Amino acid sequence: MTTFNLDFYPLFPVLSKTSPFTENRWIAMSQTLSQRELKKKIVAERPKEAVRDKITYLQPSQVKLVCGISEELMKEIERIKELVSQNTGRPANLEETLKAMATLYLERKDPIKKAERVLAKEQISYSPSAKREGPSFLSSSLSLRRVGNSQSKRTPIPAQIRHEVMKRDRGQCTFKDKVATPCQNKIWIDLHHRKSIANGGEHSLNNIITLCRQHHRFLHQRIF
Repeated sequence: MTTFNLDFYPLFPVLSKTSPFTENRWIAMSQTLSQRELKKKIVAERPKEAVRDKITYLQPSQVKLVCGISEELMKEIERIKELVSQNTGRPANLEETLKAMATLYLERKDPIKKAERVLAKEQISYSPSAKREGPSFLSSSLSLRRVGNSQSKRTPIPAQIRHEVMKRDRGQCTFKDKVATPCQNKIWIDLHHRKSIANGGEHSLNNIITLCRQHHRFLHQRIF
């Protein structure tokens, strides 16, 4: 007599709604397919609704994350999980894997961390008269766009000033409304000169702030 593989017990709620004929078919497939492969077969015939991203607190310092990802991304995460396990010498869980991914990305892409690292390494001491220029790390991780007529052709902001501004403002919008409510947006960030270069402003720490794109445009529209 054909029996159902006990490894597929979690699938019983789904299989219990099948007819005897289809149930026998699933039981037969369970003898040769892995649980993941069988789940894919079931979902292919009975597609589920898309999963909405959700974060729920389980404890003050622990959250439950629910999201839908592609199978390709799942395979990439599994590969990273293998690498983390290899590096630590013990089986890594999903949380450790995500932590490793986040740490690596932030170390390479977060302009705040890069500013702190560069400034600590070079021990830069800011001077308002500093004129040293260099390649900008913000070219890939922070957008410095021409907004308004004041952003005409000019010399680039010295790298050391960019680093100092990013470290000081923590990579977030510093705009405050009339009641002094800070924006603190951390995406689509631009650098803004309080006094434009066209009006005699300088590439100095006191003259440059970080703004989100919306407030950057707002200030330029208000000025011009």
